[in-house]
Amino acid sequence: MKSIAKTFFILILTFGVILAQSNKKPFQLKDLRKLVNISDPQISPDGSRIAVIISKPDWKKDKNIQKIDLVNIADGSIRSITYKRENISNLKWSPDGKDLAFLSKEIKTKKPQIYIMPMNGGDPICITKSKTGVSEFSWSPDGNTIAYVAQDTVPNPKQIKHHEDAFKVTDNNYTVRAVVQPWHLWIVPAKGGKAKQLTKGTKSICTDQETITPVAWSPDGKSIIFQQFPDVWEGNGWHSILAEVDTSGGKVKELVKAQGSGMPNYAPVGNVLAFMRPRNGDQNNGNAVYIKNDNGIKDATHELARNINSYIWMPDESVAQEIKRGNSQSRQATNFHI
Repeated sequence: MKSIAKTFFILILTFGVILAQSNKKPFQLKDLRKLVNISDPQISPDGSRIAVIISKPDWKKDKNIQKIDLVNIADGSIRSITYKRENISNLKWSPDGKDLAFLSKEIKTKKPQIYIMPMNGGDPICITKSKTGVSEFSWSPDGNTIAYVAQDTVPNPKQIKHHEDAFKVTDNNYTVRAVVQPWHLWIVPAKGGKAKQLTKGTKSICTDQETITPVAWSPDGKSIIFQQFPDVWEGNGWHSILAEVDTSGGKVKELVKAQGSGMPNYAPVGNVLAFMRPRNGDQNNGNAVYIKNDNGIKDATHELARNINSYIWMPDESVAQEIKRGNSQSRQATNFHI
């Protein structure tokens, strides 16, 4: 999404230069106040609409004013569907396209929470009350449940309040001034209700530097796959594996033990899982896309002498990946079939 925002910014600047040349009026510093940032465009499941985050600077208040706009692809009409929301991010359509979920700062907790916006009208509903805020979330295949990641709360707040806050120095970074709690997986009904924690312990789904990848539901909706780090420290992040837990609860199972694995995503049809990791597990190599099915695990991009930056499943069950060439910012999209 950062590359999309950067491309839009360049287009705006280019348009400003062309306009300035035609009107003999140079682009000035004050014109920066008129720039609008567009980010996180998400196409609805039926392909008729695009939800996008619009951000405009408020120079007097020294902040950005955000809103979500809905673009009708057929006629290009635009409709704003949110009002006075802060820190909007992570737009995600429900599988049936009837609802749009997003993260936004909630008034009471002052933390990012999950909001569900019905597309047939009405205000967005906050369905989480996490004391530490939501870092990532994903819809279940049937659209009835949402899985999300949140950091654990401090287990001994009374002791810390009385300055009993000593902690053991291990692999933590030099800026740490307190114990960093791990991030764990939760589920909550999409219509709101009691949340249920699925993972616990010292292992984490996010690092202290906020490295996290989206969680993936199994096609039958009975389990959730996620990138699991050995602890919260970014320096140990390359030891990550892919783990799985049943939505009914129970023990976390190691699904892919190869270290450095992340970004899991199931194919649109079938029980085929794609994920990324450094090729052959060597951190000096570029990233590759691996496929896990009943026949085992294979590097689906072994013929490409390139670093794979990201990937998505296509409707025909091929995979499109974004290739970053060397140190340049140019990227190429390529499809391959498994």
